[in-house]
Amino acid sequence: LSSTLTTSRISTLFTEGIDTKGNTVKLKGPNDLVFDRSGGFWFTDHGKSRERERDITGVFYVDSRGESCREVVFPLNSPNGIGLSPNGS
Repeated sequence: LSSTLTTSRISTLFTEGIDTKGNTVKLKGPNDLVFDRSGGFWFTDHGKSRERERDITGVFYVDSRGESCREVVFPLNSPNGIGLSPNGS
């Protein structure tokens, strides 16, 4: 894999899904993202709403090489927006 995170790699993660604990999770509505000091990024999956149901989603982290994506927080209802404090936490 490349030593840098590319737009193509991000697109692949968002369209093909991610592996969490041995299961492929298809993202429903990747929304906001923020890059950290190491070059990785955090993002929310806002999900979709239908007439009588709503996706339960979460917050994810992708390392700076795009080699791993992990679900950090689950479950969440409609996470929208993500940020880091000045100290990176």
